[in-house]
Amino acid sequence: MPLINFRNILSCSSEDRIHCAENLLKPEQYKKWLSAKGSDERITCILEFEKSSLISSVDIGNDGSSFIELFVSRSSSSKMDDWTLLLPATLLMTPNESRSNTNRNHVKLLKSSDLNKTCLDEKWDRLKIVCEQKFDRLNLFGLCFIKLYSPATLSDETNQSESLNKSSIIMKNDDDDDDETGKEQSKIGSFFAKKQAEKQMKPTESTASNQIRALSNVADQLL
Repeated sequence: MPLINFRNILSCSSEDRIHCAENLLKPEQYKKWLSAKGSDERITCILEFEKSSLISSVDIGNDGSSFIELFVSRSSSSKMDDWTLLLPATLLMTPNESRSNTNRNHVKLLKSSDLNKTCLDEKWDRLKIVCEQKFDRLNLFGLCFIKLYSPATLSDETNQSESLNKSSIIMKNDDDDDDETGKEQSKIGSFFAKKQAEKQMKPTESTASNQIRALSNVADQLL
């Protein structure tokens, strides 16, 4: 499924100086977005997509948040806060895990069945992330990464099929080369086997000739 690319950060309520919200723009680098020290128990970040896209699944890499909510909207909307719930409040860490600061990097892979069905048939170009940590006020919290995916299109499937066909052709050519190599090796082996047999035959023929001459000499002596 195609990855939805983020263009920029529109707003962020809290961010660490090093682990800033811009780290979410490149989820493949797995850089953190963490709250600033002494921030509220609830932080938000709004990201803009490179283009309007359908959403079919979401991967979330947690970093100390106990809950997460996701909302989507369109830049073309006339309302400022016209947000639609994509993912209801979802547990990422239990209260005990939060208090002991354990299992803070849990990863959730959310399918379309985990998301709000009313959002799946429409295109969106903005994402609002809400992270919450009310059980631990000592450690910073946020996300390690977030990835959104669009459903695979016919062109994506065609490209994948073409790639598989190319791989099959390459593998077939390799197999043909192996067959030709095997035939050549078989010919070479037969040639050497024939030569070896000829070498073994020559001493035998020479010995037979010597025996005939010896018998002829004996016969001459007897006569």
